[in-house]
Amino acid sequence: MTATRWDSAAARPALGAHVSVAGGLELAFERAARIGCEAIQVFVKSPSRWALPPVDEGSRGAFVRARRRFPGFVGAHAAYLINLAAGDRTLRRRSVEALGEELRRCGELGIDALVVHPGSHLGAGVAVGLERVAQGIEEVVEIVEASTARGSAPVRLLIENTAGGGNHLGADLEQLETLLARCALPVARLGVCLDTCHAFAAGVPIHRARGLQQWLDELSRGIGLERVGLRTSTTRGRHSARGATVMRTSAQAPSAAGPSAASCVIRDCAGFRW
Repeated sequence: MTATRWDSAAARPALGAHVSVAGGLELAFERAARIGCEAIQVFVKSPSRWALPPVDEGSRGAFVRARRRFPGFVGAHAAYLINLAAGDRTLRRRSVEALGEELRRCGELGIDALVVHPGSHLGAGVAVGLERVAQGIEEVVEIVEASTARGSAPVRLLIENTAGGGNHLGADLEQLETLLARCALPVARLGVCLDTCHAFAAGVPIHRARGLQQWLDELSRGIGLERVGLRTSTTRGRHSARGATVMRTSAQAPSAAGPSAASCVIRDCAGFRW
């Protein structure tokens, strides 16, 4: 995965990757240095479990020191189990609490932003699902603000676009725009993460310059560029046909959009007026 973050003053995107924290959180920076990352994304806990085990103080301290020395963007991805759009009260409460815990941990570690999927409405309908997600985000922000030391820099929550499929929300920019408008949180607290591989699977023709430009224009008119905190482009490891609405993972297969599409995304996005 290639993670990209644009700065209005930058001539090109900062390129990076999602790096492993196996063996200790602080090892993420060592691994990032080996491949020349200018930006990184990590998990601060297992993405497939609810539990948030305590972090060894030695590991926490080493991560914070390494993060201070790292000049680039550091993001994290929330657990996949979180579903703020769920109607089941137990699952929804657990999702709100889990996301709040991850946001707090990111704050303690000096991480810039936490990426989360909007979730699945599980048959309740898009409008109902989006309202639940918006309410959940507001609850999470309220919980975290109440337990965060005054003066601390907030961790930005980034809602990621998805491939869609089934009852999953966030496959189109309009849904993300609706969420942002409903929450009415400042840019420093809430934004979006754009995953180009997800967009391709959702049917957006980003493998063509014109299709990508139209997508970026729609983004600019609706969500607004100031709300985009992270862009990710997967060049290997995932593959899906355009419009398939699902993502398939393989250690061997290249992205269905192909290397030329990845080059197109990086080139054209770098030249876009962010």
